[in-house]
Amino acid sequence: MAMIRKGDTRTVTSDVHPFSGGGGGIIFEYEVATLLTVEMLLSRFTRHQGVVSSISLQVGPPGFDDQTVVLELPDQNTRRIHVQCRVSQPFTRSSAKFVALLTDAKMALLNDPAAFTAGERRLAVYVGAHSPAHTTMTQLCDLARATSRTTDFIHVVEANRGSLFSRWRHCLDAFQDPDVEQLHQILAIIEVCSVDLQGRSSLDHIDIVNRLAEAWTPKDFGAARTLLDAIRAYLQTIGPFGGTVDPASLERGVGNLLPNIGAYTRRSILSRRRDASRLRIAGSL
Repeated sequence: MAMIRKGDTRTVTSDVHPFSGGGGGIIFEYEVATLLTVEMLLSRFTRHQGVVSSISLQVGPPGFDDQTVVLELPDQNTRRIHVQCRVSQPFTRSSAKFVALLTDAKMALLNDPAAFTAGERRLAVYVGAHSPAHTTMTQLCDLARATSRTTDFIHVVEANRGSLFSRWRHCLDAFQDPDVEQLHQILAIIEVCSVDLQGRSSLDHIDIVNRLAEAWTPKDFGAARTLLDAIRAYLQTIGPFGGTVDPASLERGVGNLLPNIGAYTRRSILSRRRDASRLRIAGSL
């Protein structure tokens, strides 16, 4: 069966969803989207240093178009995170996927340098927990963000002379460009995120169920799992056509399954966001 692509309006007649992965599992990007949707539902502060307000699927710059996540930041500004999802992403010079990743990141930066430099936009690579070398790549990108001057960044990396230095050498070779200052800028706009979402017994899946269950009093793990499955199914429905999920659309999609008590009520979440919007407007006057 042909894959549905952006702009394709054909009707799916098969019982097999076109975005289903091998072995009967939902592909990794939908597991990541489900995780981010739960973070949005619970209004949690995320690893991206903000609260998710919406997730658009199959949207973004080339190479980072699995999802675009809009964040509300603590300073009341917003940031867009353009996401690439890969269960396994080698961060090595011999990986054609890594060469392409850096090339795509370079093009994204060149197409909108002001927004990326100001922190209004970033790129993210979500990888599986067993993807090779993700720890040192995360450390290298974190260091690049924390070090404004390229000379200082390189000094710290070269002083390490360990796995961090080795990862930097892989980046230099894969980048295929002698401009180390630009490579430093590219690493600074990339966030590497490792998640364990392979199956119901995976650590992050269990954590999601536990967090969702706390939205009911008393905790309701059965309702949490049912809601999680419904969210995933809803994302599968809207994803192939570039759909966007936000609190309002999520309520329309799975509203009858959402918790309706305590701090996680839809009315409570919408009220907090409405108040935050008023503060942003007042602050701009």
